[in-house]
Amino acid sequence: MLPMTTVTIVIQNSLYKENNKAWHALRFAGAALAEGMAVRVHLLDDVVEVGRHSRQVPGTGGRSQS
Repeated sequence: MLPMTTVTIVIQNSLYKENNKAWHALRFAGAALAEGMAVRVHLLDDVVEVGRHSRQVPGTGGRSQS
């Protein structure tokens, strides 16, 4: 049996920027999980705020992302 592959993803761009790099990284993480890989996601700089449970999502009328 092969050892489990672990993928580490570092996201530094905000999720709400036009280039969508952070969203692509999260979609890749989901695909890796679906393939049975272990995934570690590290958030840096501005994107750390997005990882907070009580974060207000822009454009949702003040709802949190819970």
